[in-house]
Formats: sequence, C-alpha cells, structure tokens
Amino acid sequence: MRPVRPNGRPLVIELAGLPGAGKTSLTDRVSLPHRGRRDISVLNLPLRRETWRVSRAALMLALTIRPWKPGYLLRAIKLVLALRSYGPLDHDLVIMDQGLVQKTWSLLIESESYNECRLEDLVDALSPFIADHLVWIGVPHTLAAQRIAGRTGGNSRFDDQDAETIGQRLETLEGVYGKLISMFRKKVEMSVISLDGEADLKANASLIEALAKQT
Repeated sequence: MRPVRPNGRPLVIELAGLPGAGKTSLTDRVSLPHRGRRDISVLNLPLRRETWRVSRAALMLALTIRPWKPGYLLRAIKLVLALRSYGPLDHDLVIMDQGLVQKTWSLLIESESYNECRLEDLVDALSPFIADHLVWIGVPHTLAAQRIAGRTGGNSRFDDQDAETIGQRLETLEGVYGKLISMFRKKVEMSVISLDGEADLKANASLIEALAKQT
C-alpha cells in the first residue's frame, strides 16, 4: 500500500519515456495551471529523515556502479534535488517531465553492473515521494533516435551521436525502464498510464489534463 506522505502535497504527475519521446514538449502543452522541475526552487527541498534516507541510498548506489565515473555522484545529487517537486507546495498540480523514475533510470544507463540490493534500497527510500500517476510516453526507439539526432540545444548524453548509434543504445536501455517501473509498483500504488508518443501533441496534453481533473 502507498505509505503515508507529507500533508499538503499537490497532485504529482510524472512523465517517463525514452529521450526524444517528447516529454518536455508535452508538459509545456498542458494548459492547466501547474508547476514543474524548472520552476520549483531547491529551497523547497524537504529536509527531513526521508530525504536524508534517499540521499544516502542514491550515493551508495552510485558508488557501486561499474565502470565508475565521478559523474554518477552528480546524477545521484540531481535525483535527490528532484524531491523538491514532491513535497508541500503552494500549487495544486505538479507535472514532472524528468521525475524520480526518469532520474533513477539516468543514473543507471551507462553502467555495466551495479549492486542490486543498493537499487532496492533506493527504490524503497523513494517510495514515500513517488508520483500519484506515472505517464509513459511510448515511441519506437528508432523515432526517438531520429528526434534526438535532429534537434539542437538538447541536454541528453545521446545528443552528440548519430541516429543509428542512438537507436541501438535506446533499444538496449528501454528494458531498464520496465524493471524500474515494476520495482516501484511493488512498493506503492502508483497508477501507470500509457500514451502514444506519435499521437497529436495537443490530444495527449488533453488526456493529461483530464487525468489531473478526475483525480
């Protein structure tokens, strides 16, 4: 069952999907008043025992990733900082285009191995903060690769590669998402909704708006 969470937390909808699936574009098209990761100050980070538990679990997992890179520690810190969007806020709705599932995935995708028990610890520590709804934006990995290769000013670690190379990597990494979502759903009652990333952007935004209104 879902753990007891902080009082006053807004409804949180978290988008997930491959880089290039259109998560940010879709978030920007939702017309309902909402907040997201780009407009929530780090000063909103909840300083309590649960936050420190996430911090420890994220850093401990990062230290087990092989081959090890210092950048893993930065990604672990960014995961912790994302918690600022999942605590009490002065807004009724938060939509995250890069939330906890996405950032956990980002921490793992360059690894050849990591400690499975440490990952379990991190998922367990994140459970009190997990979104009310996870919206999966599904696109073929080939389309996602074409979008990444054709865009400018992107911030993905795939942006400097050609479409074929990106597509091959995404095909391999897509399974990590399924694993993480399954792990989170074993811990909390998180609804998972799938949207077609090839569908009309406005239509998909309307579906997210309807989800927010009916909850």
